[in-house]
Order: sequence, then structure tokens, then C-alpha cells
Amino acid sequence: MKKNFNKLSLLTLGIALLVAIPLLHIVSYTFKTDLSLWMRLYETRLKIILPNTLKLLLVVAIFINLFGISLAWVVSRYNFWGKGFWEWALVLPFAVPGYVMAYSYASFVAPGGPFQTLWLKLWGTTLSPPSIYNLWGVALILSFINCPYVYLLTRASFLTQSFLYEEVAKVLGVSAWMRFLKVNLRLAYPGIMAGTAMALMEVLADFGTVTLSRYPTFTEAIYRQMTGRFDPLGASALSLVLILIALGFLYLERHYRGRAKYEQLSGNFKSVEVKRLNLRGTLLVNSLLFIFLGLTFLLPLGILVSWAVKALWKGAFTFAFLHYVKNTMVVSLLGATLVTMFALPVAYLHAREGGALGRTLYVWHS
Repeated sequence: MKKNFNKLSLLTLGIALLVAIPLLHIVSYTFKTDLSLWMRLYETRLKIILPNTLKLLLVVAIFINLFGISLAWVVSRYNFWGKGFWEWALVLPFAVPGYVMAYSYASFVAPGGPFQTLWLKLWGTTLSPPSIYNLWGVALILSFINCPYVYLLTRASFLTQSFLYEEVAKVLGVSAWMRFLKVNLRLAYPGIMAGTAMALMEVLADFGTVTLSRYPTFTEAIYRQMTGRFDPLGASALSLVLILIALGFLYLERHYRGRAKYEQLSGNFKSVEVKRLNLRGTLLVNSLLFIFLGLTFLLPLGILVSWAVKALWKGAFTFAFLHYVKNTMVVSLLGATLVTMFALPVAYLHAREGGALGRTLYVWHS
């Protein structure tokens, strides 16, 4: 066992070093910086992009938890017609890249577009139509894309909760709303926090959405620092700050979760009771879920399809598109294969062997 453990540890360390190459490169560059560079970056970049990024993370965290927890609760605790469809359909926003959704919404709400035309008919010029070119617009688009993280992990947490805890709280006279807050949400805390952390990592790494929405954040500033000013030292310094923010979120998530266990899968475990909705409730739930899916998937898809039809009608389709499709499929397949190969040893070492090394490498790969 010890021999296998050593081999597994060496393999995982090798993967960690491979993953760490970009980070080590950034750190090595930052050693070449001086105080004057940091002062210049603060005056020209950091004092704008740092509060922008933090505000964006906060608003997205609120939105994705509002959407994800609500969706997870509905599909895990209620039984209604169409539930089987919605369980997997609510993951479809993952299929829409952020910059594609931002571009679709930009055309949809643009002057002369369908949204502003309808808005002017309803409200006239008394109210200004909403825009995606601000904090709330870009935060909403990023929330639409990333809320499935919270939905999936929170739903799994809701399904693994023992109903005995709710029964005890009910006997003690706790109201349904307070049972949800004090029992269900607390038991689902690991899933909620893990999903939120994963979503916020995606927000930090996003480039296309914030660029199209004209909302300056770290990724946009790093790109401009590298390509516009040809300043690799400044870009590396900004990248290091971005990495420190990401590591800070991971640390906070693991610190507040600690080593507590929230799921009970043995002993006196009792599966959750699923409530059957009547016709009125079924219609209401299906309508709300359809509106959400329409905003997060069907609307961008419809816009893209309409553009594609117009392009085909004008003869814009060429065999070059097949080459792009082939490249996309090959890169996706290779990327998914490599990610799986790299992740399995790390997960196995952390889950089966444990120890300080396993925990450290698991956090590092996160």
C-alpha cells in the first residue's frame, strides 16, 4: 500500500508541477517589478478594476444563489408534470458561451432592436430601457451562464438530506420558512458554497462577456496591458493580484466550511418527502421555469438561429465552417480527456489516502 501511495503521490506531484507552470511564470515576472510599476498600475488600472471586479463578484454571488437555490429546491422537493425535463434542461445555460450570450443580448436590447421597440410601445420615453453596459447588466448575464453550478450542487445536497431533521424542527414548532433557512439551507451549505466558488472562479476568468459589455475587470485590463501597451511585467503583476483574489475565495470557502459533515446517508436516514403539486401549482412552476430557460438559453439560441438562417440565405456558408467545427470538436475532446486524466489521481489521493499531502494537492488543483 505504501509503495502504491508513493507512486500515486509522485504522479500527483508531477501533475501539480505541470499545472503550476503558468503561475510560476507569473510569479517569476513579478520579482522583476518595482514600486514605481505598482504605483503606476494602481493609478491607471487597479483603482478602477479592483472595485469593479469585487462588486461584480458580489452581485453575481447574490444572483446565482437566488436562481440556483430556488431552482434546486423546486425540482428536488416537488413532484409535477415536466419535472424530468426540467432536471436536465436547467443545465442548458452551460451550452451558451458568455460572450455569445452577451453579444445576443447586446443585439436584442440595442436601439431599434425588438426589446427597445416593445419598451417604447409600453412605456414611451418616460422610463429609460435597461442596458447591459453596466454592472447589473454584465452581472445578470454572467449569473445566467454560471447559476447551473449552484443549481447542480445544491440540488444534490437537498436530495441527500435526511428528512428526520425537518421532522424534529416541525415537532418543535418551527415554521416552514424557518425550517428552510435553519435546516435545509444549513445542511446544503457545502453544495451552495462549492457551487458559488466554482461560479465566481468562472467570473474572474471571463474575458469575452466583460469586454463586450464594456465593463473593465482584471481579465480585460491584463489583455490590454499585454497587447495594447506591450507591458508583460504589468500584465503579470495584474495577473498575480487576480490569482490572489481567487485563492482568497477558495480559502474562505474551505475555512468557513471546515471539516463539518452535512450529509447523513446511513443510520436513521430518511429520504426527503416530495410534495405533489396540483394543476395550478404545476402550471405556475412550469411557467416560471420556462421564463428562466427562455432568458438563459432559448432567447440567445433563437437569436443565433435567426442570424444563421440569414447567413445561409445570403450564401455565407462555406466549407471553412466545417473546418472550424472539426477543430472545436477535436480541442474539446482532447481537453476533456486531459482534464479527466489529471483530475482522477488528485481526487483519488484526496479521497482514499488523505493526509496533508492529499489535502494540499487537492486545494492546489482547485
